[in-house]
Amino acid sequence: MQRDHRKDRQDRSFGARARRRRNRALLVGGLLVASVCAAAAVVAWNDLRVRQDAGERYVREMSAGLARNLELSLANLERAFTGIGADLVAIRQRAPDAAETLTDEAVRGVLSRHAELQDLALVDTRPAFATATGQAGVRLQAGSPQPASDRDGWVLPLALALPGAPDAPPRWLVGHLRVESLHALLRELDLGRNGTASFVHRDGRVITRADALDRYAGTDIGQSALFTEGLRVADAGLLDARSDLDRTRRLTGFHALPHYPLIATVGVGRDDLLAGWWAFVSALATGAFLLLLAWLFGVRMLVVGGRREQALSADIARSEGTITDLTARMRDAEAQYQYLYELHPLPAFVYDRDSLRVLAVNDAAIAEYGYTREAFLQLAADAIAVGMDGDGIRGEIARAPAPHVGRRFRHRRRDGSTFAAMMYASSLYFLGRPARLVLIVDISDGERAEAERARTEARFQMVARATSDAIWDWDLTTGSLWWNEGFTTQYGWDWRVHAATIDQWSALLHPDDEARVAGELDAAVADGATEWRAQYRLRRAEGDYAWVEDRGMILRDADGVAVRAVGGMLDVTRRRRDEADLRLLRRAVEATENGILIADARAPDQPVVYVNPAFSRITGYAADETVGRNCRFLQGEERDQPARVAIRDAITQAREVRVQLRNYRRDGTPFWNELRMAPVRDQEGELTHFVGILNNITERRRAEEALAHRATHDELTGLPNRELVMERLADAVSRADAADGCVGLVFVDLDDFKLINDSLGHASGDEVLRTVGRRLLGAVRPGDTVGRFGGDEFVIVMHAADRDAIARATEGVFAALSQPMEIGAASLQITPSIGYCRHPEDGDDPALLLRHADQAMYQAKQQGRNCVVAYREEFGLQATQRLALVSQLRDALQADQFALVFQLQFDQQRRPVGMEALLRWRHPERGLLAPDAFIGICEDSGLIVPIGRWVLREAARHHQILAAHGWGHLRLAVNVSAAQFQQGLVDDVLSVLQAFQLPDGILELELTESVVMASPDHVIRDMARLRDAGVCIAIDDFGTGYSSLAYLKRLPLHRVKLDRSFVQDLGRDPDDEAICDAIIRMAQRLGLCTTAEGVETEQQWHWLATHGCEELQGYLFARPAPFEDVLAWLEGPGAA
Repeated sequence: MQRDHRKDRQDRSFGARARRRRNRALLVGGLLVASVCAAAAVVAWNDLRVRQDAGERYVREMSAGLARNLELSLANLERAFTGIGADLVAIRQRAPDAAETLTDEAVRGVLSRHAELQDLALVDTRPAFATATGQAGVRLQAGSPQPASDRDGWVLPLALALPGAPDAPPRWLVGHLRVESLHALLRELDLGRNGTASFVHRDGRVITRADALDRYAGTDIGQSALFTEGLRVADAGLLDARSDLDRTRRLTGFHALPHYPLIATVGVGRDDLLAGWWAFVSALATGAFLLLLAWLFGVRMLVVGGRREQALSADIARSEGTITDLTARMRDAEAQYQYLYELHPLPAFVYDRDSLRVLAVNDAAIAEYGYTREAFLQLAADAIAVGMDGDGIRGEIARAPAPHVGRRFRHRRRDGSTFAAMMYASSLYFLGRPARLVLIVDISDGERAEAERARTEARFQMVARATSDAIWDWDLTTGSLWWNEGFTTQYGWDWRVHAATIDQWSALLHPDDEARVAGELDAAVADGATEWRAQYRLRRAEGDYAWVEDRGMILRDADGVAVRAVGGMLDVTRRRRDEADLRLLRRAVEATENGILIADARAPDQPVVYVNPAFSRITGYAADETVGRNCRFLQGEERDQPARVAIRDAITQAREVRVQLRNYRRDGTPFWNELRMAPVRDQEGELTHFVGILNNITERRRAEEALAHRATHDELTGLPNRELVMERLADAVSRADAADGCVGLVFVDLDDFKLINDSLGHASGDEVLRTVGRRLLGAVRPGDTVGRFGGDEFVIVMHAADRDAIARATEGVFAALSQPMEIGAASLQITPSIGYCRHPEDGDDPALLLRHADQAMYQAKQQGRNCVVAYREEFGLQATQRLALVSQLRDALQADQFALVFQLQFDQQRRPVGMEALLRWRHPERGLLAPDAFIGICEDSGLIVPIGRWVLREAARHHQILAAHGWGHLRLAVNVSAAQFQQGLVDDVLSVLQAFQLPDGILELELTESVVMASPDHVIRDMARLRDAGVCIAIDDFGTGYSSLAYLKRLPLHRVKLDRSFVQDLGRDPDDEAICDAIIRMAQRLGLCTTAEGVETEQQWHWLATHGCEELQGYLFARPAPFEDVLAWLEGPGAA
């Protein structure tokens, strides 16, 4: 009965304890579940906010980028339209009769290069959508979208005002841009299932949408939220509204183009934007629900556990009667423990705590230490301990009496070898004596592993100190974070103060990256990952952010718990910037209208590896038809073009080259290609690729050929001009010498032609000249050349078998011109004065033959006109005098009779900017002579080369004196001739530059147009070498000679000088004003400076300054003077 009462009290005690545990579990579990649910709600709300912010930034940036691409496309068209305007102005000035034809060719050229244009035309009336001036700063105007005239989709009308003829209203260049080409910009965007992008006109009309090319084109959305809420406030922004077109709610970014009446919009569907968020919320809710189930299951287990505990107490009570049985079992257990001790795999022994003598030893200890059992039992514990005697062992027992404490010692075997031992000891009574049981573990291998780990750690520390990257070591058990000095060097922070913990590091992250990176790091630590990497922005000490790439290795213990992470942080700011620049560059390359190709320089035959869309438009070859082939296939079967040699040389020498060559499109039609090729090298300077830029210049070549014809033919009569006649004369002389033939040169001058212009007018005079040209052509044989030198002078080059044939042919010319002419209502009797000479009797040089024919014509004039005179030797008396003058010039060069005078050049504020060196001859009898008296003889005799060399060195010597007086910045101009270019001018100039150490831009060489045209390719190459050496090049007396604009644009010029003949009548002669204005504007378009010569009046000065002429030279400012006088003026008050 007493036992039952005690059992009842135990049952009640166990029940009370079970109920208390259950109540505590319910309370703690409920609080935990509520906290997790609250945290999940906060996380879900924060994630929603982050996604919304990211969506807003995305649509803002996408709409801005779309607007930039659209503006770039329209700007390309604007440049093409403006180029037609510039061509139109140039054509009106140079070839007004062919203006319409050449303008139509230019328009067709633009249409061929811009396939996105439906049409392009030049009209006289302003389109209805265009204003008189257009938007501020932009001339190209865009109208509302409209259906295409060919019913193929929609078009966007474009218009550009072009200058009209003088005193005429402007003309309009009107075209229609296919909306499909704009739709291509939208198709590239990835905006999700419900997203879309569009272009809208400022008047509210839809141009095109990404999800429907023409479905909404022309739809008026002027009352939509875009116009009522968005553009009414700002030109760029965000809208969260439902579309009026498809009723879909979107977050929309809009960006109005600043220079065109167009708007770019990018919208992302709200459902697409929140799709990921709903999945995230669902995951959180599922987690919370599972946590609730786990809590309920735990409560259930507590209830079940309580019931089991009660049952256990009952079992214990029932087991009290079995103690006797347990005692017996304990004796059995001791026998079993003895058995286990003897057979334990680890060495074990028992020694007396007082005497330290070994009392018992197992087989494993005997095997480990090498003693027999009897010998082992005769040992004391200090016999096997290294470095510790008996007192030391007793003291160790006193300091560490607790059992199962592992301590490290070194033990000695019987053979004298030692090993590291981890000893686990426990005090006990053995055979009635106080003893100590020792269990030994050989840890030698572990110590070696620990030593290796220490060496590895040391190596890690050395690498961390040596590398420039930021290396980190995070101890997850303590939370401490270690960095090498690379972190401080790269980002400016003292890590011991600002990044010593993971929280401090997290505070340095960009706010937009902090939550993402922390979440990824936590997930990697918690999910058992062994590696973590992320890209994010890290704030530098200066306040800006660096993009970094962080990678770490996560180390875990045997249970898989992360204990340490080691990694490195690499600054990738420049790489990301370079990648962004590369993407921008690729978009620019794709958008340019010039063809671009890249060839692999290291592969056999340099195959093409890339072409842009413009290449395919120009050539007709798609990218997959071009890549892998050498680009020579574009030349078809025409493999003997001179440009190919230049290309091969450039490839061999790995240098840039610019050539023009004829290529063939895929359909076989030829086109002229201006190819610029340049080598591309890697960081080590090794050649890797060649890049080529193709420009279709077919239309320009046609225009150049037309201009070239005008440059070599008289515009009025269509006959060859002086340049072409002299070329044909030289060719005729060469052929006559080869065939032992004869050449006649006939010089024809019309008598009293001025009377015809004065009496009948210039129109009648022009018709007379044209009639004379036709009669001359009818009077000579095929193969002969009839040319006009200007005015009323004509020249004929005849091929004949002998001198008598030339005389007869000349008489025939005289007879043809002596016949009356019907000019309008008047019948005119024209009389000619004709002189002629013959080759080889009268000379071998074309210029000499021309002089002899001119002298003979002069004699015809002297003999009363209206006659024919053959050249005779006595006409050459003047030539004899010229020979004497040549001899005197040679003596003058030896006797130092030449001198330089200098004329200053000024800017518009009358400040000196340079001076021109002018040659004078101190003749012993005739005094100081200007160049007009002798320079022609110098050029004819070749003396111009040594004299020019002397002028260069003397001018450079004077500039050294200028520099010593503080005027070294003044530019020094020296005139050069064609002969100098042909006889080593470049070497002479380079020698002077080196000898006198002239700075770049100080020496300026002035040459006339005739110098360039004498041998244009040779002169242009030499001019390029001089430019590269720092020498400025100027064209002197511009407009007075004969030149090719095709060559002029190739010249490496710095300056154009207006001839005094155009300057002297400024303010009085509208023709001279028009010529000067055209030259100044042309120079400005070509990026050249202009200098006016012969400025003598204030009126001329003000006119030139007003019209943009940068520099001035003339008597108004300074006369040519000796160097000493110029230096004195510069040092005086006038130079200030």
